[in-house]
Amino acid sequence: MRSKIIFLLIWILLFSIVFSIAGSARIVTIATDPLDSGTYGCTAGIARIINKYNTANLNIKVKPTTGSTEISGLLATGEAQLGVHNNFDAQLSWLTKGEEFQVYDQITKVTPLRLLFGGAMTYFSTLVAGGRGIETGADLKGKRYVGGFTAQPQDEASSEAFLNGWGLTREDVIWIEVAGVGDGIEGLLENRVDAIGDTGPGGADMRELLAMRDVYFISINTTPEGLKAFEDTYGYHTSVVTVNPSPLLPGVIKPTSMLKTEDYYMARGDQISDEEAYAIVKSIWDHIDEVRAIDPDLGTLSSPELLITPGFTVPYHPGAIKFYTEKGIWSQDFADNQAVLLALEAEEMK
Repeated sequence: MRSKIIFLLIWILLFSIVFSIAGSARIVTIATDPLDSGTYGCTAGIARIINKYNTANLNIKVKPTTGSTEISGLLATGEAQLGVHNNFDAQLSWLTKGEEFQVYDQITKVTPLRLLFGGAMTYFSTLVAGGRGIETGADLKGKRYVGGFTAQPQDEASSEAFLNGWGLTREDVIWIEVAGVGDGIEGLLENRVDAIGDTGPGGADMRELLAMRDVYFISINTTPEGLKAFEDTYGYHTSVVTVNPSPLLPGVIKPTSMLKTEDYYMARGDQISDEEAYAIVKSIWDHIDEVRAIDPDLGTLSSPELLITPGFTVPYHPGAIKFYTEKGIWSQDFADNQAVLLALEAEEMK
């Protein structure tokens, strides 16, 4: 009798262990921007929503990084299964191109990134301190200008592009290099610099700065000559829009011409299954009101249809396509763009 009880207890214990393993969530890492960035805050909030509502038993862990170069590396090596890039960096990271990403070509010709959904629309320009006589970019001549970011080298190109658009070069300003945008913001807080060349109105540190100092954004030069000079330096066809003052966009004190980007939430297609991708997108779509409440930067997602991004620069995940098709918003234009991108990927893999 005693041996039967022990045998039964062993079976109960084994069953409990197996059930526990089977029921445990799969841990998935998402790589995103530094802790003090607006993108980190958005990513952390989105991860909480996915963890709360996804039906694929996923547990998303948020990994802050030093910026896009590290994010790309974690995705290339597979240490992160999910990642966040803006739409410009996303394509370069996918194809392992560009000054900061081409090093990963030694690991893989193409990182198998697949888009899940678009996130915050973000606006960038030059942020300047009040009381320094800076009304346009031309007024930056001789000023202390944060233009180099060792942790985010891609931002240096846009900082220099802003100057070039106004007929200036880095030799015309007191060019300052810092580790990241947060260090530039600290410099403005402490009156050690006059302007930051590439930043936007999002993030807790930015809101702290705007609450404590008289700072504001100035416009990109939108004359044909100015835009050409900007694009020649930046290396992309730019999307420059007029941004109007809004409580959601502190530091924009008048209509201001700014560079528009969009966050891409992506997965490694070989590490996130179709079912998992479908569940991730569904959890965000079904709870878009909670997504918008995470951060002012996500307030632009006025409807779930905006999760799908026209003119996408990275192929969509098949699981995401299945979801969007069921919702009736995966159009022929999207399908055609997907085919073009997949053909490009195949060519790059040769």
